[in-house]
Amino acid sequence: MKKLVFALMASILIVNTTLAAAGPRAQSVRTNTTTSAKWAVAAVAEGQTPSAQPLMLTWNVSGGTAYQYFSFNNIGTTTINNFAVSISQTVSTQNGKTNDVFFERCLNGTWDLVANTCSGAIILVGKATDLIFSFTNASLPENAGISMRARTPPNNRNAYVTTISTSVSRLDIRSALVTHS
Repeated sequence: MKKLVFALMASILIVNTTLAAAGPRAQSVRTNTTTSAKWAVAAVAEGQTPSAQPLMLTWNVSGGTAYQYFSFNNIGTTTINNFAVSISQTVSTQNGKTNDVFFERCLNGTWDLVANTCSGAIILVGKATDLIFSFTNASLPENAGISMRARTPPNNRNAYVTTISTSVSRLDIRSALVTHS
């Protein structure tokens, strides 16, 4: 009797094992890649490649109004909402002095670099004597830019350098998103 029970049990185990081994097998593999967000705005001279270095505008004005064109470019990987601009000026000759520089944006248009005009509205954003001014609610996506013009006052006869630096606070990036899976 013991042999019969043992034989029945062994055959049940073999049949179940064989059926389990013969059944279809499924495997699911999922990979996720994550990257860290990067945020930075660079002041970039017209026709230049963006870099994380401050932009230096050199002025050698002998009279009249001088103009230089540049842009604030988002060189990060996330939309920038706000950023700050710091301005400093130094003389480049012994007898020189610094004059105010006005920073203007061409809103809803483009700059004509030959005629020094804007096809939209010229908005005064700040002056060099402000030392710091901010862009708020810029909503500047990755690789986008804000086209700017720097101009001197008329009849300016000085040689100096205006340095433009930018900074973006982590708090000025879009708000954190919470998701549930």
